[in-house]
Amino acid sequence: MLIYLSLIDSQEKRDKFEFIYNNYRYTMLYAAREQLRDEYLAEDAVQEAFIAIAKNISDISIKDCNKLRRLVVIITRNKAVDIIRKREKWR
Repeated sequence: MLIYLSLIDSQEKRDKFEFIYNNYRYTMLYAAREQLRDEYLAEDAVQEAFIAIAKNISDISIKDCNKLRRLVVIITRNKAVDIIRKREKWR
């Protein structure tokens, strides 16, 4: 998690990221596993999703938990689809 926090400049944004990380990391992993059917690729998708979240943390609101959950799942699924596309390209 320290790598992600190094991408964030203010303490308020770091606290927001830590909240997302602690509350949604397993949900994100589950969503990626459903999409990819591979544990290691799912972990890669979640890592890429967290990097995207860290880069755009100022645009994310944590007030509505249902919206936030949907957002992190959508980001994770999109990263999983990107991984699938990359793998198909190399085949």
